[in-house]
Amino acid sequence: MIHKYLLSKLFKITLALSFIIFLEYSFSVLKAQEANNLEFAEIYIYRFKAKSEDVFTLFFNRKEVLKMASGGRLLYRLRSEGSITVTAIAGTSYQEPSSRDKNYRSFTVEKGKSYYLEISGSKTAEITYVLSQISGKRNFEDDKKFVGDVIKQEENINDPIPSLSIEKNIVKFKEMVNKAKVEIAQKEKEIKKKINDYFEDLKKRAKLAREVSPNVNVNVEEDGMYGGRMRYNLRATYSYEVDEGGVKAELAHYPSGKYQLPTSPAALATTQAMKETIEYYLAEYFEPGGIVNVRVTGSADAIPIRNPYFYLGEYNEIADQDYYLASSYETISKGVQIDSAKVGKKDGAAEAKSSAPAFIENSPKKAISLKKGDKITQNEQLAFLRTMGIRYFVENDIAPLQRTKNQFIHRGKVEGSGSKYRKVIIELAIQDIFRNK
Repeated sequence: MIHKYLLSKLFKITLALSFIIFLEYSFSVLKAQEANNLEFAEIYIYRFKAKSEDVFTLFFNRKEVLKMASGGRLLYRLRSEGSITVTAIAGTSYQEPSSRDKNYRSFTVEKGKSYYLEISGSKTAEITYVLSQISGKRNFEDDKKFVGDVIKQEENINDPIPSLSIEKNIVKFKEMVNKAKVEIAQKEKEIKKKINDYFEDLKKRAKLAREVSPNVNVNVEEDGMYGGRMRYNLRATYSYEVDEGGVKAELAHYPSGKYQLPTSPAALATTQAMKETIEYYLAEYFEPGGIVNVRVTGSADAIPIRNPYFYLGEYNEIADQDYYLASSYETISKGVQIDSAKVGKKDGAAEAKSSAPAFIENSPKKAISLKKGDKITQNEQLAFLRTMGIRYFVENDIAPLQRTKNQFIHRGKVEGSGSKYRKVIIELAIQDIFRNK
């Protein structure tokens, strides 16, 4: 008896728990549906089936939405708000209706609300705004009055309905971006002048070879449509050129076998100039948590190393660090853009997509491991270590980059004979610089 009693109690408890779980699940589903509905304004448009063979083209604020035949139904979900004019045209070419025409209706849409429109007539469309939600819903859901299923569409936030809230915000955003581009172009001129003056001062004090010239570029580029707006990256490249005619190598390049940043006057001058100009001109774009891609190319000549050098451990133990063995000094290699308007759909919404890679590498990918005291026997090891010197400087000496999420790409290049093949190039790409604007 006791055994049966316990089983009965256990069954009742299990049943009660199952019911509670079911209620909680149902409540969460309803809350999710309610939250989802509040994201949209819903426009229901229907045309009862009749003998008419005319097809009407529907326009929202002059933007073509759908061709509707007799017996058609449309549920259109708007993410935008504002004043909308729905027009029905016999044919496909938009014609501005006059005040006497009945083939259009204007009203204001708000998220979380529904609107019903009935289209009648054969040769000339007539749109009636259905004031009763109950009547409109009853008509729309009466399958006997229509041909086929309801056509469902959703406003594309990357190509929104004109003159509504999303498009207006896009226009304002573009105006802000264009203004910022002008400001950044002016900053680039000031940065170039400041760096040229800095290099000239070093040359006058015999700390840099006169044949070394800075090469700096700062620009803004598009990174594809995301979430109803264009994303923009800020790119900056810092490097230098050397006219080898009569240059004093000790005032320009890395000495043979050296990889530490201070051993190259040209690389050191470039990084110091980068630090000053980033902190003074570009700091506002290095927002906390922002993503900055840093690509560093280091090079070495191809003369075989006969007497080994040693890694002194300045950059700690290096374990299977990825790097690319580059074939050229090319800079600003842009990734393929992703248009969120064209990605797959999941549960009725666009799947989240990350930004495209800031740099696309076609060079062979390798891995390197070094610990203190290891012999340096290959030139590509030297080339890689020169990029590590730059990385340590960027991570530890440039204040704005200490508050961002930095992703480093190391590239090594080996070619030629002589000091001119021992140099570095630094590229930065700050992702989505207007995301908080």
